[in-house]
Amino acid sequence: VTYCPHCGQNLAAKHCAGCGTELDPAWKFCVNCGKKAQ
Repeated sequence: VTYCPHCGQNLAAKHCAGCGTELDPAWKFCVNCGKKAQ
């Protein structure tokens, strides 16, 4: 697991539950299929 050395935010890659696309931790929705990120 990777964490930001400045703020401690977990930077581990998330994946969309709908299509499997890798999501940026800051994204609220998948850029590929539009499903809400969890």
